[in-house]
Amino acid sequence: MSETDISGFIVFCLESYKKQEGISGAEALDIFAKYGVLDYLTDGYDVLHSLGENALTEDISDYISRRHATHAEH
Repeated sequence: MSETDISGFIVFCLESYKKQEGISGAEALDIFAKYGVLDYLTDGYDVLHSLGENALTEDISDYISRRHATHAEH
């Protein structure tokens, strides 16, 4: 995997997530940064890039929900 592959994958995830949530790209990027989604996608690239778009956006949403719950507890 190259840095270009991962960058393209992250852009795809951002676009898919913003479309699903009906938010802007800037809002999606803020959420990804706040909850560590960029690291999650980079670290899990080998597995995650093989998921379909719907499964991927659902996984990202679940990850954000879990991280949000963790942040709320502190």
